[in-house]
Amino acid sequence: MDKKTLKTDSATIYQTNENSQVFNSPISGCVFAMPGATVSQQPVQEVKAAEPVVAQGQSCICLNPARGMKIDFIRVMNALYELGFFQDVKGGRLTKKEFFTTIGQAVNVDLSQYDKDLSRSTTDSTALEKHLRIFDDMQRKMTEIFNSK
Repeated sequence: MDKKTLKTDSATIYQTNENSQVFNSPISGCVFAMPGATVSQQPVQEVKAAEPVVAQGQSCICLNPARGMKIDFIRVMNALYELGFFQDVKGGRLTKKEFFTTIGQAVNVDLSQYDKDLSRSTTDSTALEKHLRIFDDMQRKMTEIFNSK
């Protein structure tokens, strides 16, 4: 079958077969219509970027993926755990494994291997000063917050 083409100021219409036409126009993409159908362009509403969707049961908080954040987070959470800041819903003591699994879920990070991360950072000759840096940063930030009021 021979294709028929009609060019107008705003569109090019291609007869693709006896039952359809393709309109190539300023409309995004192509519009398909049956012969004899009226096609009109409607104003396009601006589409906003989709908001991130949080799956059911997933936290809306995420740990910053920047280098060093995960191990520093583990160090801080470990210190708070050791200081007795957390308990289970019945008032009992959580195991570290339970604690880190739950905290990991809260920030959408798998912390089930927290012990390997801590062990690796203490056995790879990381200086104590590097382990304490996050606590120094926290002290500086708290001093800054306190003094800004």
